[in-house]
Amino acid sequence: MNQEELIKELKRNLNDDLAAKEAAHFLSQIELRESLDYLISLLEEKISKEKKIEIIQILGNSKEMKAIEPLKKMLSDENEEIKVSALYSLIKIGNPAVIPILEDATNIKELKAVALEGLGEMADLIPRERKEKIVDILLGSLNSEETKEKAIESLGKIRDKKAISYLIKLFGDSSKEIKKMILKSLSDIGGEEAKEFLWQRLKEEREIKAEIIGYLEKLYFQRGDIISSGVMPLNRGLS
Repeated sequence: MNQEELIKELKRNLNDDLAAKEAAHFLSQIELRESLDYLISLLEEKISKEKKIEIIQILGNSKEMKAIEPLKKMLSDENEEIKVSALYSLIKIGNPAVIPILEDATNIKELKAVALEGLGEMADLIPRERKEKIVDILLGSLNSEETKEKAIESLGKIRDKKAISYLIKLFGDSSKEIKKMILKSLSDIGGEEAKEFLWQRLKEEREIKAEIIGYLEKLYFQRGDIISSGVMPLNRGLS
């Protein structure tokens, strides 16, 4: 099967009610791949900000490796909207090659929050040898009001237990909303220290008690502690 034959067959299926949607999507992806070089070349031309952002978004949606380098170049653009759009598109590509770019972007003030968010979104793609450095970047970002929320969320997604003590320390003087974010991240990270902290907060925090109970339930059932401790699940007890 060559591409020409494939395109012809897909076009025939555009009239098939059962397959038209899938055929149209397949054709659009082929067309996009073939037009990538042209779109990338346009980024070097004098085009409007709006057109440039549109191309940047298309490149992100393509998820193609060849889009990474031109998008990286856009991070040096003079326009902040273009830089932010380029970073979001790099995150959308979702390739491990983007991780070092996100690390570098944490040093650019207007891109730092997005970069921290991206590191969390790509947590499962972070190489083991880079994880410690990235966790340290996130922990350092807990001290800034501008980046605190993104750092808390991403630490939960990366699930490194080193973050637990930092999140617990941050909890005390935080607002209600930040406390809820911390509790969620702790429940995502898991472990006995996180579970014990949530248990203690259940006895002290009235305004967010419902959230604490929900996250405690998640931690217990993740580890099977309720069942293993001899408490029979409700559906079995009622059968």
